[in-house]
Amino acid sequence: MPKMAKELKATQLNQLPIGAHAVGGVPGLVLDCKGDRESGKVQSRTWVLRATVAGMRRWIGIGPLHTFGLSEARERARTLRAQIVDGADPLAEKRAAKAQAVVERLNAVTFDSAADGYIE
Repeated sequence: MPKMAKELKATQLNQLPIGAHAVGGVPGLVLDCKGDRESGKVQSRTWVLRATVAGMRRWIGIGPLHTFGLSEARERARTLRAQIVDGADPLAEKRAAKAQAVVERLNAVTFDSAADGYIE
């Protein structure tokens, strides 16, 4: 049986030191605290879901702590876990959406085509 992390409270999150900390409530939900190791000062806190997708370990970013609170991060992690169980790959979908946005931007009206249309 896997070891479950102790559920942290929202007030405890800003005191966590540098490192990845399981917050409990959802398996694999981690608050990744990054910063200067020499001074020990944390510079960023980001929510990450650690999960296995199609046999590969993935770190799926959820967003920064200042944008998503503990309850919302847990809800988003549950949603991502449900997608993974249903056979979806959230990272692949995100990458495909970004690629589609790039293609749409490249297919947008160029200066040359707009100028030719105006001249006609």
